[in-house]
Amino acid sequence: WCYDMIYTIDTVDLMKKYYKVDYDKLIKTNYIIIGSRVMITKNRKNVHNASNLFINTGMLRGVPFDIDQTSDEAYEQFKTYVIKNISSLKFLSDVVEALILDGENALFICSPNEMKTGYMKAISKLFFDLFGIPVCRYPNEEPFDLADTIKRLLGIKELVDRKLLFRIPEDDMIKQIKNMDKKKLKEELKYFDIYEGQDSRKEMRDDLIEFCKEIRKNQNR
Repeated sequence: WCYDMIYTIDTVDLMKKYYKVDYDKLIKTNYIIIGSRVMITKNRKNVHNASNLFINTGMLRGVPFDIDQTSDEAYEQFKTYVIKNISSLKFLSDVVEALILDGENALFICSPNEMKTGYMKAISKLFFDLFGIPVCRYPNEEPFDLADTIKRLLGIKELVDRKLLFRIPEDDMIKQIKNMDKKKLKEELKYFDIYEGQDSRKEMRDDLIEFCKEIRKNQNR
């Protein structure tokens, strides 16, 4: 059991309950603002305003206004949006990585009224579906399979890295591909279904670069 956890919490419980934990734990916590009514008064590296990544005017991102926000249909559309959105997916994987590698708790924070809307439950369910981590309302917690979570995290980070190939500057993309070893190049070529038995590292590298350039060109049209 990994005793560092990810929680949802409202601003009242944040002040009355969480601020009673040890100082070392306070400063090793990522405070993630989800609620639009929560104000940030100081810039701190462990305070993140992530509302726009997941919520739009009080509604789940990727979900039409005419769909019940608490329905299974709404959740599935929200989940699809997050998986396709590289910024949201990378943010979540960074939170999980900080939890596992650095022992940093994470708090997803909103106002008491916003806690009643249901979108915090959707974010909690998303963490469990993607990473196998149960996200409970503070101070409740549940054990999770750390080995399974690490396996899921590595898979998602690999997906994020692949998506980033088409987002980072082209020179950086080429540099990143040139730094891949032969095994990694083969994996990428197979993933994109363009592996044709290339033997040399140079062939693999050149084919992957040309493929990525073509995809980037089509995205910009």
